[in-house]
Amino acid sequence: MNIRMMYCALFALALPILSACSGHAIRGIPPFVQVNGLAVDQQDLSLDLGVRNANSVLLDIQQIVFALKLDETDLAIYKAPSKATVPANGTENLRFSLSASTAISQLLSELENGDRNSLEYTLEGVLTVVEDGEMKFQRKGHLYPVPGRPGQFR
Repeated sequence: MNIRMMYCALFALALPILSACSGHAIRGIPPFVQVNGLAVDQQDLSLDLGVRNANSVLLDIQQIVFALKLDETDLAIYKAPSKATVPANGTENLRFSLSASTAISQLLSELENGDRNSLEYTLEGVLTVVEDGEMKFQRKGHLYPVPGRPGQFR
């Protein structure tokens, strides 16, 4: 049997196996959520959370609950209906308006003034999604000042 016929035979055997895998949608994988940005204007904070959907189906978010800490200091505990959709295998940015405590304002001021190199953050929460119910997420990372943009951090 020549090589060409052997490849054709292998392809013919593999085709049913490959086609059996293609019809199943990937779902139920918790989203990857991280802090994309934080902007401060006196006591007002604007928090951007990036949500990445690793599923092959749309995430129809009905509610988000999260706790965010900066350097072990509570920045926010948020619980509210939050209507949003994240496309299949896509990303979405969710924006939240929050108030800064004196302790958080001090930490961000130290970061902006160069007294600190970064601030560690811990983000934990749950998204309630129409099709899959509750999906937990957790992320640790660091915030840094954005060069040339006072009051903005990533």
